[in-house]
Amino acid sequence: MMDKEKRLFLLDRHISNLLVDLETKPLLHEIFFTKIKLCKEVRYEHTPRHYLRIVKSGAQYTQTVTYHKSSKKEFLKAKKHQKGELIRKKRHRVQLEGCTLTIDAYRKGLKGLFMLEIAQECDDKVTSLLHNKLFSRHIREDVTSDPRYEEKYLALFGNPSRFPYNIYTIFKEIEHRRLKRVEEVIFNEMKSADAVRIMLYQKEHAIATIAKQATQKRTLTQEEIESYTRETEEMLQLFDIFALLFDPLLLQRITSHLRTLKNIATTYHDLIFIRKSLDKLKKQIRPGYMQKLQENLEAKITAEEEKIIRYFASREFKIIMSQLVLFLKEKNRSYNSYEAQLPLGYTLKLEQKKLLGELHELIDLLDGCNDETSYRRIENAVGKLHTFLRLFQPLDIVTVKPEIQSGIRKVRKCLAKHSRHNKMLLILKMFGSEAALRKEKKTHKMLLNKEMKISAKEKSFAHRLYRRLHQLGKKLYHL
Repeated sequence: MMDKEKRLFLLDRHISNLLVDLETKPLLHEIFFTKIKLCKEVRYEHTPRHYLRIVKSGAQYTQTVTYHKSSKKEFLKAKKHQKGELIRKKRHRVQLEGCTLTIDAYRKGLKGLFMLEIAQECDDKVTSLLHNKLFSRHIREDVTSDPRYEEKYLALFGNPSRFPYNIYTIFKEIEHRRLKRVEEVIFNEMKSADAVRIMLYQKEHAIATIAKQATQKRTLTQEEIESYTRETEEMLQLFDIFALLFDPLLLQRITSHLRTLKNIATTYHDLIFIRKSLDKLKKQIRPGYMQKLQENLEAKITAEEEKIIRYFASREFKIIMSQLVLFLKEKNRSYNSYEAQLPLGYTLKLEQKKLLGELHELIDLLDGCNDETSYRRIENAVGKLHTFLRLFQPLDIVTVKPEIQSGIRKVRKCLAKHSRHNKMLLILKMFGSEAALRKEKKTHKMLLNKEMKISAKEKSFAHRLYRRLHQLGKKLYHL
């Protein structure tokens, strides 16, 4: 948290000329951190006058700061355990209108970063100080509430103003398809909420494009529906992973709309799975009866495609999409929360740790039984982790050990096969019941045999899935 007893302003690099003219005598400060967490930080500071160890602890609005005298020996010893880069800066003090202003000129990796600090005692004079001829033309923005300019995050991720960006310009580039990959515009120092909004906006635009093309062509390919389902699923997962960055009530409404969008294609996917299953059951079903089933199924698939296209052209779909765009584009107050403004790199590390921990906890609760509810929870956790790594690993911000990635891939394959087995058993029961009603005795008997074979396979397969999960759980335990 920024120290609420001071105001911080970002200055342009031309302030260095003014400091030369004022002939200030700067003091060199060296700072590094040995612990960096949301609720605790430990920093060591060296000035020409003293060595200090400063400990900040507590939540955002109840933070306590304690100062401890240190020595050169302790300072050098602690330096071996530093997190991030060493911060070097020259601190200039300027007397103006009865107030002492502090200007920090950062060096080394942060060279070019200048910050103005106004103490609380001068709070009533802030407006006049900001309009002072000496400083007004050099002030770029007020960063008092921007955690990216806290020194602990500067040590970890560098200068946020190295890569200036305008989120609404990026939105326009997505709209006009000038941006091939969002990874080109997302970086470590970006505000977390902005980075996630860009990811979500790209997915919203992909959904809108599919819907627009489908309504114009009056046809919808299987690849387009699969792409549509994947984008809506990943949007829901992103909202779930980064829920803290958004207003809870607005988020609940938006995710409810997204589930509506996802569910519209559920029946179609089920029918496509049945079509694939029928191809595998040719030997078990009499040819004449098989042809009748295929004709009925194709009619249902065509009707479902038309239903989806009508929904894309409907008023309800347009309202949901416009609300989603407004939610992502609006300057919502929730985007100004402390968590929303944290550097993306820090938020991603926190979320990665949380996702891996959640998966390990779920695996740890498994007792070897074929518990469908537990598998569904694990499937959801693995899906979120897979989406998280797929989207953010190309940014070189998050990394996972190869053996963990391999374990996640194996578990995903096993869970997908487990799900297919369960669906296949349901389809066999459905076709078996229908065959019995139509007095297709031979077909009914063959389908029952097929069902028994798959049930036997599923039992041995469930043990394999459990072993895979257990192996992955061991790897996660050692993290």
